[in-house]
Amino acid sequence: MLITHNQGMKNIFVILASILFLSNCFAQEPQTTSTPTETPATPPAPSPTPIAEPKPTSDHKTKVSIFAFYNTANSMTFSDIKETTGGVTYSGDATFYSDMAPGFGIEIFVAPENHWGWSAGLTYDSTRNLNSANAGFSGQSVSVVYADPKPTISFVTVYGNAIYRWDSFYLPFGLNVTSPTYKSSDGTITTVTGTLGTQGGAGFFVNDHFSIEGLLRLVEFNVTRSSSTFYIDYGTGAMYGAQLNLKFIF
Repeated sequence: MLITHNQGMKNIFVILASILFLSNCFAQEPQTTSTPTETPATPPAPSPTPIAEPKPTSDHKTKVSIFAFYNTANSMTFSDIKETTGGVTYSGDATFYSDMAPGFGIEIFVAPENHWGWSAGLTYDSTRNLNSANAGFSGQSVSVVYADPKPTISFVTVYGNAIYRWDSFYLPFGLNVTSPTYKSSDGTITTVTGTLGTQGGAGFFVNDHFSIEGLLRLVEFNVTRSSSTFYIDYGTGAMYGAQLNLKFIF
């Protein structure tokens, strides 16, 4: 087939126009590139705040202790004595002087920290010699010095205390009842019976098995004395002194 010059030129223009159109289309199409999106880093989770374990408190168990003590009480004072001799009654007062004495005891107690507690116990004061006495009756004073064998007194005391304890320091205070044993050396009949007394002080727990305690203790008792010629009612006597307790706790 023969193509005329005019037709050939026309075909060339058509081809060139097509190429130009396509090149413009590709030039206008935006070049998009995929830019990776940065994901913000997740901060690490905060460490959990440690929870302080509560300090264990002392238990409320009943415990037992045994202890040795030394008591400084060395006088017994009677302020309301009635003596009847030959049908005549005289009023007076008297003070008896004795030895100090060691002793021992056993106790049960509950003493939780920062709480109220209690204690109850039994003590034995070893034998005291009565060495001398001063008495006054109706304006007359009498002094007596006892010779051997001297009269003696010892006693068992039952007590109960309320206790308030802090950490190691504590305060005990309460009541006691005494059962005295008196031995006379002159053949007279003497009866001594215990009555209500008190004690109070302070203590310190050295550790779980030892404590030290200081007390002021008052014990009281009633005394009567008689023979074939007289009768004396001494009333209530008081024996007051400091006491140091050294305790071993089971």
